[in-house]
Amino acid sequence: MRPTNEHDRRDLKAATNRALRKVGAANFAPETRVREAQLSKYGSLGDDENFMPLDVVADLERVLGDPMITAQLAALSGFRLVPDASGTRPLTMAQVGAVADTKGKLLSALIAALLDNHVDPHERRELLPLVRNAIAQLQDLEKALIGGAT
Repeated sequence: MRPTNEHDRRDLKAATNRALRKVGAANFAPETRVREAQLSKYGSLGDDENFMPLDVVADLERVLGDPMITAQLAALSGFRLVPDASGTRPLTMAQVGAVADTKGKLLSALIAALLDNHVDPHERRELLPLVRNAIAQLQDLEKALIGGAT
């Protein structure tokens, strides 16, 4: 008998599904070692056999900037994740300025992409790095605030 039950595994599938929907399996596939079709199996609630390998989870969560699947795994063992504030850099005006600059670039690119009410593949390739950069900058800002570094 396995230590995890159907409910536990379904929760893992659901977390995987949410993470893949958030980033988009087609957008994520070039960032990892598996193809979009396999990613879809990992996130499919109807597929009880295929679960995402740990290295692909690490890739996905790094791209997302959110440990959604790891948090679900921790919860299954009775734990919860908290951000690690050790080694954070102090919060600076330069950091705030960089966030504002990135936000401005991202918003401008989003507006330009949505002028025709459609985001095409070329626009997605331009937008994703801006989104990822904004996420990384905001995570650094969050770490600085959690760590109390000023």
